[in-house]
Amino acid sequence: MLKPETVQTHFLHQDESLDHTFSILCWNVQKNTQAEAFSIYLHELEQRNDIDILMLQEAKTDLHYKLNLKGYSYILAPNIQTKKALFGVLTATKSHYHHHQSYISHVQELMFTTHKSILYTYHLLPNEEVLLAVNIHAINFVPSFYFERDLDRLFITANEHNGPLIIAGDFNSWNKRRMHYLRNLAKRLDLNFVDFDDTHHIKSLIHYKLDHILYRGLEATRAKAFDSGKLSDHNPLHVQFELKAYSI
Repeated sequence: MLKPETVQTHFLHQDESLDHTFSILCWNVQKNTQAEAFSIYLHELEQRNDIDILMLQEAKTDLHYKLNLKGYSYILAPNIQTKKALFGVLTATKSHYHHHQSYISHVQELMFTTHKSILYTYHLLPNEEVLLAVNIHAINFVPSFYFERDLDRLFITANEHNGPLIIAGDFNSWNKRRMHYLRNLAKRLDLNFVDFDDTHHIKSLIHYKLDHILYRGLEATRAKAFDSGKLSDHNPLHVQFELKAYSI
């Protein structure tokens, strides 16, 4: 495996902006983005729910060919590169990308010698603000110090942003120390955790949830975790947001 040196982009919607109401789907897809079952399941979700922004972890694409996410532009920030494929966090949308940046962790996970990646994408809103969407797959299988260092690095970039902010992904927050540090990050950035009425579909380990969606400058009006069956060991989280000035 090689350390990735570039992101993969596919832009189709640079003339479109997000609406006053928009929704996101956050999901660790366990490398199944090229599977036919994934495409079918995602299409079924879209038939029942608007999905304006996809924030995927463990996405997979061919190294030299674009992923066929019908109707979406996307940016993939890889943490793994092989001779044929890229793997990483992927943010897809049907609207304009104002700007994007990414980085991979300094250290490698001890068991798999892989890095982890974080992707920042900036999206224009109709009230002339800019939404920052942070897609994270937090590092695992290392001492907690390295997990905390990556969150500190995330804080520096996110804290420079003055507009609405969403941070979503697989945080690997499976123990008390990691969860405490994540809650501390939320406090420092004035973020709220999205509350899900029914949480039994959200993956947990030792009673700690691994997947989270945090936000500020918006209203979360609807939130649901879906059952993806055997497609992944995680399940998709869907949240509808409204700009505060337009919420009822």
